[in-house]
Amino acid sequence: MWVKIDDRFYQHPKIISVGPLGMALQVAALCYCNQYLTDGFIPWSAARGLVAWEYLAPPDDDGKRLIMTVDVGCGMSGEQVCSERIIDLLLSAEIWIEVDGGYKIHDYGDFQKSKEEVTAITTARQEAGRRGGQAKAKQKPSKSQANDKAKIEAKSKPVPVPVPVPDPRSCTLSPKDKECAPLDDFDQFWQAYPKKAAKKDAKKAWGQTASVRPPIDTLLEALRIHSEGRQWQSGVYPHAATWLRGERWNDEPEKATPQKQPAPTHGRPTNMRELT
Repeated sequence: MWVKIDDRFYQHPKIISVGPLGMALQVAALCYCNQYLTDGFIPWSAARGLVAWEYLAPPDDDGKRLIMTVDVGCGMSGEQVCSERIIDLLLSAEIWIEVDGGYKIHDYGDFQKSKEEVTAITTARQEAGRRGGQAKAKQKPSKSQANDKAKIEAKSKPVPVPVPVPDPRSCTLSPKDKECAPLDDFDQFWQAYPKKAAKKDAKKAWGQTASVRPPIDTLLEALRIHSEGRQWQSGVYPHAATWLRGERWNDEPEKATPQKQPAPTHGRPTNMRELT
C-alpha cells in the first residue's frame, strides 16, 4: 500500500511551524504506520528511531569518513538535534498526540487506509489470484496428461520413410545425369567455354568479376556469338580467366570467314585418273 500525502503538504501551517526536521519525522511516521498497520499509532521506542540524525560524510583523501550530526542554532549558539526535541515540536503543533505507550498521528484515519481496509483489500487480491490460478490450471493439462497426448499423437502419425538425397559434390556434372544437382553458374560457363585450361585461375577470375559480370544466360549467349567469330572458328581463343577479367563479353566478335565454294568444273574431269 502507498502512503497518501497531499501535494500541498509542505505548505500546511502546522508543517511550516515544525520546520524541515519535523516534516521529515512526520513522513517517516506515516510510512511506519502504513507499513505495520498501526492505524496511526507510533510506539515510544519506535518514534525515537524513525529518523537518524547522524550520517556519514563523503570519504576524504585517506578514505576515512566522518560521522556528521545535525545541529540547530541561532546566531553563534546551537545544539545537537535529537528525536526528543523534534517530537516535542510535533506535539506542540498537535500533529502528534501523546497517548499511552507512545504517540498518535492526528487525523490519520481521515487520509490513510485503516488496518481493516488494507486487510480486506489484501484478502480480496489473494482470493482473486487463487481463483485465477485455479481457472488456469483447469485450462492447462498436467504434465502427465501432456505426455500421454504427445505419445498418442506420435503413434497416430506415420513414420516418414527416409529418401536419399544425392550429394552434388559426388556428381559428374553431366547434364545427362538426372540425379545430379543443377550446375552452378561457373560450371555452366566452364562447360560452355571451348578452352578447358587453367580452371583454378578461371574460377578466381569468376569471383573477381562478380560485380560487373552479366547474368549467366547473357554470358552464355555472348560465348555462343564469340564462338561463331573468325578467330574462335580458327581455334584461337584466350584462356577463360583472361576472357573474364577483360570483360570480353562486351567485345564485338569478328565475323566468321565465309567458306569458299568449289569452282565449277563445267563438266571437265577434275581427277587426273579420269584423264587416263
